[in-house]
Amino acid sequence: MKNTKELSREYRLSHWREVIKEQKRSGLSIKAYSEREGFHANIYYYWQRQLRELALKEVQAVIGTQGKEIVPAGWKEVSIGGTKADESGEIRIEIGKSRVFAGPRTDTELLGKVCKVLVSIC
Repeated sequence: MKNTKELSREYRLSHWREVIKEQKRSGLSIKAYSEREGFHANIYYYWQRQLRELALKEVQAVIGTQGKEIVPAGWKEVSIGGTKADESGEIRIEIGKSRVFAGPRTDTELLGKVCKVLVSIC
């Protein structure tokens, strides 16, 4: 069973995850958004870092599990090269405003980690 401290941290992480998503949707810079919402930008960056570190730990835990496949939700687009304009076989993945390009020799574990982290912060 979780104690009050753990529950409080989970609540704050959830709250800041939503704040970060809203800032991205707003189109405002982090500084302008923070000023509008009444908090210092350093607080935003602190929680952004906390969420990234948490996401990285989760990715490492999943990657460390043998036979476990990563299939992140939230992917906007996945396309595979091979059209007349692009015969490289390159994979293009769009998650939020981020784009990931992977070639045939890309390390799949690394690709999984990158995508998982992007999904968690986008």
